[in-house]
Amino acid sequence: MVGVNKYVTDQIDDVDILKVDPEAEARQLERLAKWKANRDQAAVDAGLAELTKVAEGDANLLPPIKEALRAGASIGEVCNAMRAVFGEYQGGAFF
Repeated sequence: MVGVNKYVTDQIDDVDILKVDPEAEARQLERLAKWKANRDQAAVDAGLAELTKVAEGDANLLPPIKEALRAGASIGEVCNAMRAVFGEYQGGAFF
């Protein structure tokens, strides 16, 4: 396996970590709060509940994901609904 048992080096690569501007983060959080305040929360909850129900079976997830997003769910909310069913990957770091 390259980098583990073959072609191993003592050199540590410097990895640039993305640093988000705190002002940009605050603006985005404000935008998200306004967007969530103006949506039909009942429709969002129904869409996420349907997504969770479908994820517990073996049907295609794409249609309920699309419907939840159309209802106003955020990508994070959709991911959380699936994470509740499937869990979260706990693999090791590669760098």
